[in-house]
Amino acid sequence: MVTGCTAAPSTTPQATVNWACVSEAVTSQFRLGTVTYDSVGVVPLKLASPYGTIKTLIPVDVCGPYELKDGDSNYLPVGTDVYRVEGYEPSFRLGVPQNEDIELYEVTHNSAALSGRDLYDIEGKVDFVKVTIEDGTGRTKSKILAYSEDKEVVLEIVRGLMDAKAAARFDQVEYDDLVYTIHFGLADGTLTTCWYAVNKNLLQHGLTPSGGFDVIFLALLQRP
Repeated sequence: MVTGCTAAPSTTPQATVNWACVSEAVTSQFRLGTVTYDSVGVVPLKLASPYGTIKTLIPVDVCGPYELKDGDSNYLPVGTDVYRVEGYEPSFRLGVPQNEDIELYEVTHNSAALSGRDLYDIEGKVDFVKVTIEDGTGRTKSKILAYSEDKEVVLEIVRGLMDAKAAARFDQVEYDDLVYTIHFGLADGTLTTCWYAVNKNLLQHGLTPSGGFDVIFLALLQRP
């Protein structure tokens, strides 16, 4: 059997690159010098003003390196209009009409991010937090290890994420590291998540929380 890959679409080196919708599963094929988003499911939210239009459909077997440009996607058809989501910064969430609902997209990479605040627009919007754990294969176990609606607990966890500095890479986490998933229940009924490798004190997106976050997190796990 002969296999190969598709030549990368041409790109303009001087182009201003701001955003693209690219599946997180294949982003290793692309040079990420932009903000990229991946689908997180269909939800009943409200769309705001238009944000952009998909201009290029990238083949999933594209040969690299390929530098993303505005409006690229590897799964949304050319001509698809992408919108801001009401109540959220476009650097965090975008939406595409899907029948009577919205296909929701959340940021997976932002080369300009300095802290969690640049990646998660959730301050003042979280009703609860819960914690599950990865099973070593990238899948989340269904067992809930912790759950809290306590306003002070929620505030501390959210603040720790917001203040965390983008100073590392999450791929530094090893296969056998203990990785938890923190689920943030938002007031609009949606969820957003963040991985946390507690032994490395490293959050998703390579965010490094300040001293004390691990203590707060472990205390959450010990709550009745």
